[in-house]
Amino acid sequence: MPMMSVANLKKITPYLFLLPTFTVLILVNIYPLIWGFIISLQEYKVTFSGIVVNYIGFNNYLLLLNDNLFIQSLLNTIIYSFTSVALQFLLGLMVALSLNENFRGRTFFRTVILIPWVMPTVAASYLFKWLFHPFLGMINDILYTKLHLTSEPLLWLNVAELAFPTAILVNLWKGFPFYAVMLLASLQSIPESLYEAAKIDGADRFQRFRYITLPSITFISMVLIILGLVWNFNGVTLIYTLTGGGPGYATLISPVYAYNIAFTNLHYGYGSAMGWFIFPFTLTLIFLYTWLMLKKE
Repeated sequence: MPMMSVANLKKITPYLFLLPTFTVLILVNIYPLIWGFIISLQEYKVTFSGIVVNYIGFNNYLLLLNDNLFIQSLLNTIIYSFTSVALQFLLGLMVALSLNENFRGRTFFRTVILIPWVMPTVAASYLFKWLFHPFLGMINDILYTKLHLTSEPLLWLNVAELAFPTAILVNLWKGFPFYAVMLLASLQSIPESLYEAAKIDGADRFQRFRYITLPSITFISMVLIILGLVWNFNGVTLIYTLTGGGPGYATLISPVYAYNIAFTNLHYGYGSAMGWFIFPFTLTLIFLYTWLMLKKE
């Protein structure tokens, strides 16, 4: 019997070590997810007279389909996410290719390039709010006052035509270093002998990129794009602190709209329904990411 007990203890020991991690995972991720779905089936809101809780089934989801502002925010989210990720990836790839070359000061630039990525999003947003300020910002000071490239100070974050592209530009600056560093690591894993053999065979720079570099970084590129879409599709901080979804609703994305409904208007049920409405898209990307990783293994 003692020997049997020791054997059983050895079998469950690995699970005991995993128990703290699973406990945190359940409390931080699984429980809020399930509770959010339960709330989304209720008219759960805070009023001056108290908390109103009424079970209404899927009525919140039906309301979303007729909410033109939510549809607009969803379209804004799609445009914002795909455009940001495409630009971040392309700029990151160009920077990675440049930093993969041998030149003086390469280590310094590899370090400096990380500054936008490691800077807190709130700090970066407020930094650019000042840079793009119509009258006090450095951007207008250079373009209008010094170079005279514009006829008047531009309202970068105050007019609908400029606010959305400006938000994407800020997101591009904030996110491209991640792609650059990850792609650089992938580039450095390519054997130099492949390039030397291609040079001997007469391949030019473009052919070496097309037939050696590109196939070698395809997998990591797909992974990075999927992760970027997940992060951008669910990101609240940058848009919320930069524009708040304005001017008007020009930069309103679904996560910011859901945040405003839930935590500003205190309509938790409707806000939770918004979160669950866009959750399948994120879940699809997560499954695609998992499939890629398993396929790689």
